[in-house]
Amino acid sequence: MLPRILTVFGLALLALLAGLPAPSRAQLPGTTMVTGAGLVDYSRPEKLKPGSWVRYHLTDTQGQGEQKIMVTGFETVGRERCVWIETEFKVPGSVPRYSKILVALSISKLPDHDYIKAMPLYQRRLLTMTGMGHEIQKLDFPKVVQAQSSNIPDVNQNVKDRRDTLATTPVVTDAGRFLCRPVRFTRDARFLMPGKEPGSGKRYHRQQEETVDYQNERIPVTGLARRTYRGTFKDASLPPDAPPDADPPGAARVMQKDAVLVDFGTDGVSAFPRNAKAVPMRPQGRRIR
Repeated sequence: MLPRILTVFGLALLALLAGLPAPSRAQLPGTTMVTGAGLVDYSRPEKLKPGSWVRYHLTDTQGQGEQKIMVTGFETVGRERCVWIETEFKVPGSVPRYSKILVALSISKLPDHDYIKAMPLYQRRLLTMTGMGHEIQKLDFPKVVQAQSSNIPDVNQNVKDRRDTLATTPVVTDAGRFLCRPVRFTRDARFLMPGKEPGSGKRYHRQQEETVDYQNERIPVTGLARRTYRGTFKDASLPPDAPPDADPPGAARVMQKDAVLVDFGTDGVSAFPRNAKAVPMRPQGRRIR
């Protein structure tokens, strides 16, 4: 198994527990396919130009990798105007893997710009290719409705989100020096849920996360010179009579990730052949991250 580099810095478990949409996922044989669609800045669709691209060096607690994110074109699905976002993902010692996802541009209207969390509501089609010239697989996404955690019975939850802008900071990358506006997002989430079987106790989940986006408008597609992430996670089982504020003992898991700009340009060419035939994606063992 190749190193699993997480580039969208998603909140998949929290999204599931809170009834929020989780980041899209797709796993290809022998590795994890990572899409960069959640990193794109959709707030101004007119700035998304076909051929524009960015490349990041990725590190986390499990390894290193590289990700290239590119705008490859536009398409109308029904009455929706959509954009194709292509991702090339590679780790040392492996051939690049490719994904291409069609995103509805109505995502640009989100007031909080939390594109990762909302992506399942706006993704319309996914293409994957395990290497240049390999078979292309296709998955069409049905439209989904965002669930509300308040509708889930017997779930005690406490989610605190905060977003603030930090002092202007210079960020030095391989692509140059950028004077950035860091935007920090923190989340402290705690859930207490009934067990799967009656009388089996309660399931406890706690996660505390901090993501910092170092933003600069000179950078195309994403507007990011760097993104850092740190999260701590704790899961446990508690007795049925555990109080709502119970906090079980034990160490939390720590996860850290970093994406730093390598270069960018406007001359990108899609790795997917034009008008190439795609076969339906085989669902076994495939996830999108």
